[in-house]
Amino acid sequence: MAGLGAGDYQGGRNVGTTVTDPALLALGREGADRFCAYCGAGNRASATACARCGGTELVDERPKNPPGAPDDDPLPLTPSRPRRKKGRRFLLFAVAAAVVFGGYRYWATRTHDLAGTVSAMSWRHDTVRQRWVQVTRSDWRDSLHPAPAKMPVDGKGERPGVEILPSTCQEKFHHTEQYACGTENVCSEESYQVQTGETCSESCTDNGNGFATCTEYCSPTYSTEHRTVCRDETKYCDRDIFETWCSYRTWEWTDVETKTVAGSSKQGTHRDIAWAALTPGALERIAKRSQYEVVVDYRWDDARLQERIQPRKLGQEGERPDGRARDGAYLSWTLGEEVVVEKQNNGDVAGVWRGKARDDPARRR
Repeated sequence: MAGLGAGDYQGGRNVGTTVTDPALLALGREGADRFCAYCGAGNRASATACARCGGTELVDERPKNPPGAPDDDPLPLTPSRPRRKKGRRFLLFAVAAAVVFGGYRYWATRTHDLAGTVSAMSWRHDTVRQRWVQVTRSDWRDSLHPAPAKMPVDGKGERPGVEILPSTCQEKFHHTEQYACGTENVCSEESYQVQTGETCSESCTDNGNGFATCTEYCSPTYSTEHRTVCRDETKYCDRDIFETWCSYRTWEWTDVETKTVAGSSKQGTHRDIAWAALTPGALERIAKRSQYEVVVDYRWDDARLQERIQPRKLGQEGERPDGRARDGAYLSWTLGEEVVVEKQNNGDVAGVWRGKARDDPARRR
C-alpha cells in the first residue's frame, strides 16, 4: 500500500489510491466468497476445495445447518421483530368506539310492546267572530305594492289591498355594507428557510469477500429565520345604507268575540260535544278552532306513565281508525280502549297501536 500525500485529501476525505498491491487488487476483483457445503466455511471465489475441511463442493450461499460444522461456529442472527405502527392503535380505538356507539344505538332503539288503556279524552271548541277592519301598518317601500282593497261578501272573496301614506315615508337605517375605500400598508411576520451547510453520511455494501463498496450521500441543512414583510392591500370601510320606510293602510280579519265550549269524556259522552253559536254582522265572519287530546296510561319498569295523542279532526262517532299518525279522528277513540304502546329502551315512544296487538301497521298512531 502506498503512502498518502497532501493532495490525496479533499474536503477532509481520502480520495487517493490506497490499495496498490496486485495480489490484493486481484483478490478484490474475484467476487463474492463461496461456502463449503459440508462445514459451511467461507472460501475465496477462485478456490476449488474448502480451506478448512478439504471438501470440494462449494456453493454460493452458506448452508443453514451444514453437517460438518464445528461446535464453535457462530449461530445465525435472529431477525428482529418489526415495530408496531402507532396508526394501528388509533385505528383499533376508532373501530372499537364505532362498535360501542353502534351497539348502544341498536340497543336504544329496540322496542317493547306495553299494554295501555285510554284513560281520558278531552276536547275544546272555540267559536270566533271576526271583523274585516282597516288597519295601519309599516314596511319598506320596496316591498309594498299598491292595490285597491275588496270588501268580503258573506265572509269571503276579500282582498286586503295596500294604500301607501306618502307623508309618512322617511329614510331609515336598513343595513351596513363594506366598500373599497383605498389601500393600506399591512405588515406581517413570516418565516423562511436558509441553507447553513450540509450533512454527509457514507453507506457501504459488503461485497462478500472482505471488501465493500462505499457511497457518500450529502444533504443540505437549513435554519429557520424570521422577517417582516409589508405590502399594500385593499382597504375596506363600513357605511350605513338607508331605505325608505312607509306607513300604509290595509284590511285584515280581527277577532272581536270568542266563545269556548270544552268537555271531557269523564264528564259525559261524545254527545256533549258542541259549538257555541255566534251571529256575524256586516263585514264579519265566523271561524272555528278545535283542540282534541287522548290520554293513554301504561306501565314501564313498574312506573305509571302517560302518552298524550292530539287528533287533528273531530270526525264521526264510530268512524274507522285512520292509518295516518296523529290524524285519527277524535270520535274514533273510546274511553277504556285497549292499545299497545311501542316503547324504546332509551325511553322514547315509537308509536301507539290501536287494539291488543300491533300486527296491522294501518292502525298505528
